[in-house]
Amino acid sequence: MLTQGKQRLEEGLSVLIFPEGTRVTPGSRKRYNKSGAVIACRAGVPVVPVAHNAGERWPGRHWVKNPGRLALVVGEPIETAGRTPEEVLAETEAWIEATLAEISGVPRPAEGAAPPA
Repeated sequence: MLTQGKQRLEEGLSVLIFPEGTRVTPGSRKRYNKSGAVIACRAGVPVVPVAHNAGERWPGRHWVKNPGRLALVVGEPIETAGRTPEEVLAETEAWIEATLAEISGVPRPAEGAAPPA
């Protein structure tokens, strides 16, 4: 993925990576993977963060999709030049989590915290 992702970016294509790897149950949280930040830093391109609350209406591993309004927010590009993947990932994660707190109807726990009972 790291090699092909960088190659695609160099060809002018976009690469979409879900940093948690899959849809996460609303009210829970998974560790963010840094592969997207690594690819962006190696290719010298910015990361465009996206936050959405689709999991509230389209739960993972279920065929039924619940009606309702979804919110999707596209953030400003996060520059990678002169930065480590860890720095880029930290800024990206902070933006996504702060935005989710604004658009989601379900609170998410802090990183490493247990989901609310």
